Amino acid sequence: MNPFIDNHQPSLGEIERYAWSLLENGSRSPKEAFYTGTFGTVTESGISLRTVVLRGASPEERITICYSDERAGKVEEIRHRDAVSWLFWDEGTKVQLRLNGRATVHSGDSLTAEHWDRTTPGNRRSYLALPAPGSVQPVATSGLPEGLDSRQPTEEEGAAGRENFAVIVTKVDRLEWLWLGKGGHRRAGFRYEGNACTGASWLVP
Repeated sequence: MNPFIDNHQPSLGEIERYAWSLLENGSRSPKEAFYTGTFGTVTESGISLRTVVLRGASPEERITICYSDERAGKVEEIRHRDAVSWLFWDEGTKVQLRLNGRATVHSGDSLTAEHWDRTTPGNRRSYLALPAPGSVQPVATSGLPEGLDSRQPTEEEGAAGRENFAVIVTKVDRLEWLWLGKGGHRRAGFRYEGNACTGASWLVP
């Protein structure tokens, strides 16, 4: 729900809770606008952006979660420079969220195992490409083993993707909320240290 509905003037605390609820809801359902977001990493030549699925969000821990093939470029970029950003937009409500933070790549640990157990056969197929993501090929290809373009992998086939599966956890240190309202836009910013909100303010849009 838009916190400004019916001329209600929300507090900064309400805005912060609303923003994190959008992230939580987005991570739970493909029908939500924030199910996908733009994820940015820092490279030697600048900023690299891509659309990813939001797999988890915790307002208590101030974290967001997405998955990746461990061989993907963003994993190497994070391991060199852990500063990352997220951008979300909901055309229906005209709400934008921007998040900045520090990311950690998990692979082969208990957190990775926990999230791997939540994946479906369709998810697991994404980690079965034989050449690494981004590899140059002579023709257009998914990189999947023969036959898997047109069907789901069996449980045994899907298990082979486990070694390429990684979980990226972003510890958010800044969140900005923006609403494009017909009667004037509204913007608010929040800063975090650890799990605590250490600053909240209204901003000129």
